Amino acid sequence: LDKKLIEENIYYLIISYGKDSEAKQRMIRHQRVNNLKSVMYVPGFIGHYTVKLYQLQYAETPEREALLMQVGKNQVPFVVKSHPTLETEEFLSNTARLTKTWANKLIALRGLSQIFDKYGKDLENLHHVPSLLVKEPTWWWTSKDDKRLLIGIYNHGYGRSDEVKEDPNLGFSGEKFKKRLESLKQKKIAAEVVKDPKAEVKYPMDEFPSVSTLNKRLSRLVSALLSSGKSIKK
Repeated sequence: LDKKLIEENIYYLIISYGKDSEAKQRMIRHQRVNNLKSVMYVPGFIGHYTVKLYQLQYAETPEREALLMQVGKNQVPFVVKSHPTLETEEFLSNTARLTKTWANKLIALRGLSQIFDKYGKDLENLHHVPSLLVKEPTWWWTSKDDKRLLIGIYNHGYGRSDEVKEDPNLGFSGEKFKKRLESLKQKKIAAEVVKDPKAEVKYPMDEFPSVSTLNKRLSRLVSALLSSGKSIKK
């Protein structure tokens, strides 16, 4: 093209995605050619692309339909590749792991929101927490702690175990919590001694479940509650 042609006609640069037949290519971006050094940026998606030049023409019919006609048969193919680092086994495995983590997080939080819509803002209508067929997060954990965990995550956020632990309204800290653990500890020790007088029983008073343990517990609780239609006041 020269400057005169550009001034007298309407031309477009069109980027298409695909490398096989034209039927399989899809136009993804276009730009009018205003000068001899027109610049058009391509998307950052990996794949095969082609650039073609088209001229806007009008059909010799009463309706004068506008037509885009390719100028010549030439097209410029190019490939958008990923950085080599993004193709390493370590990067791909970490990406897959993090993707799964985020997916689990979003599923759990969406389900948690549905549970609170169903049972009330303080779960006041939840009178029964389903039993899970897995080991409790720690030796002192009960179904009441499951309910506290749901409230804590809903109020403080996913993975915020420290905030959940220190929330005075949840009962995971403070003097009342210590007295509860001490009482429960003595009962458990007495029961173990009856079974085996020589048993060495350890129930650490400062033990609190890890973030990953609580996240897994949350996911199982949400799944169990959403599949259960129990304990809703009419």
